[in-house]
Amino acid sequence: MLKERIKTFLELTGAPMTKFCSKAGISPTAMYRYLSDDLRLSVETEDRIKCYLDMLKLI
Repeated sequence: MLKERIKTFLELTGAPMTKFCSKAGISPTAMYRYLSDDLRLSVETEDRIKCYLDMLKLI
């Protein structure tokens, strides 16, 4: 699940949410809302985040 991948990445790397969001192309506010189930992302945005995480090859 994408939310778990994001949370795991942030925990393992200690990366700031703002930097992760900047690189993944989403605002920190939208990311926090997404992670708390208050926002549903478009398929394109989810794909962009997945591609970013895949590029890092950490998780």
